[in-house]
Amino acid sequence: MRALQYVADHYPDAWLRIAEFYMESSKEEDWAIARTSIERFLEKDSESVRALRKLIGINRRLSDVSGELNARTLLAEIPGIEYSEIANAASCFAHAQSNQLIQMDPEARHLAIMNLISLMEDRIDEATPSELGFLAWLFIYAKDATRAGEIVRKGLDRDPSNPHLVKLSRTLKDQGEV
Repeated sequence: MRALQYVADHYPDAWLRIAEFYMESSKEEDWAIARTSIERFLEKDSESVRALRKLIGINRRLSDVSGELNARTLLAEIPGIEYSEIANAASCFAHAQSNQLIQMDPEARHLAIMNLISLMEDRIDEATPSELGFLAWLFIYAKDATRAGEIVRKGLDRDPSNPHLVKLSRTLKDQGEV
């Protein structure tokens, strides 16, 4: 393995090949080696969409919600990435929060929320109604129900029958926020 690592240090694409080799295994420890290989590749090319998508898949396979969220956020931060990738990061965060799958210190949680909000709002015109729902949830987690309500209304203007937005609108109304 050391010889392969030496080669990969000089030819970063070799890290991807090493990862792919280990991903053919059913053993969890081999998938952990695959993750390390992808991370080594990303040290050389931090904006590789292909590598980040592989890392997301590996973290999902390993049930590493925190690692998946981190990889999704890194992918979302790449300039020009599809808006759906940004929304997927927000969805992953919202799912992890609502199901209490990860524990974050309050400051790190706030920074993660604000980062995702910023990424989504910068390109809000590209958002589908459902993606606006993810953004609204981020505002709820940021304790800004007023802005969440505005986003829900914007989504309902685009699709008045979106079931997630309708439900979220009712929830906010019941709390006196809309």
